[in-house]
Amino acid sequence: SEEAKRILGFAQGTAPVSIEEYMQRIPPQEQTLVKTLLERTVHERKPGAVDHGIILPGGSERIVHQQTQFEADAGKNCYRVTGIIQDITERKRYEEVLHVTQFAVDKASDSVLWIDAEGTVLYANEAACKQYGYAPEEIARKKAWELEVFGERKSWSRHWNNLVRQHSLSNDAMHCTKNGAVFV
Repeated sequence: SEEAKRILGFAQGTAPVSIEEYMQRIPPQEQTLVKTLLERTVHERKPGAVDHGIILPGGSERIVHQQTQFEADAGKNCYRVTGIIQDITERKRYEEVLHVTQFAVDKASDSVLWIDAEGTVLYANEAACKQYGYAPEEIARKKAWELEVFGERKSWSRHWNNLVRQHSLSNDAMHCTKNGAVFV
């Protein structure tokens, strides 16, 4: 397609891109991955997908998602492998930023809890788990008011509404650990 040509850096309005021309755009260390996908599609008659890099004529690199599909004639003989290619470079960059951010939050020395509108703990970083004495899967089932000494379910909606209105919330409550110890 013209879009595939654009993604791969080929001139628009030219003949379809051959498999050889396509493979030339793929970094050598990733060519085996793509060849394996194509062979599997043809020989095992299974669709497949893979993410891999491409190198454009100017030397810039992109990341693409390639999907393949086997097409057979009435005798079940492979007569064509079709597919799509999508440029996912920006998505991969954002995913990397999210991974780094998640790592930073996971390893932060301060306790971090993500709590939803109903008061359910959705996430607790390592420091919070250590401080409260719960394993991640245990604290994730807790309600915010269960982690406070004088916590009450009925006051949660007020706290949540204040958070939404003010975009931040400071809570000077007394918190309790799994074994009953109290901290501020």
